[in-house]
Amino acid sequence: MIVSYQFLPFSKKVLLNDINGFKQIPKPVKYSKGFEKPQTIYTIFETFIILKNKNDIKTYALDDFEFNEVRKLVEKIKRREGKLEVKKLTTIEFFFQNFSVILFLIICLILVLGLSNALINNS
Repeated sequence: MIVSYQFLPFSKKVLLNDINGFKQIPKPVKYSKGFEKPQTIYTIFETFIILKNKNDIKTYALDDFEFNEVRKLVEKIKRREGKLEVKKLTTIEFFFQNFSVILFLIICLILVLGLSNALINNS
């Protein structure tokens, strides 16, 4: 299993045998419409991958349904009930899968270059 960060090029390999379990805690989110009393809903889940060496990996990337599916998948693979086929992404598939991140980085780069240019020309 590989755990990676969305905007950073860092990842961590975790062996399936090193995973001791999973837990998920719903986090309250308050919202209000205009001047109404804020209401609390639980749409963000803090997910922990519990490792055997007493370390935890914390993520907010999984919702309740995804959490249950990942947990079931890891348990099946540990019991050797299923096969895990790893498919390597082509360059085009990688680009389309990460299009929003690439677009965000391009927009940030354009903004930084524009602001830098404005600061240099106004000095």
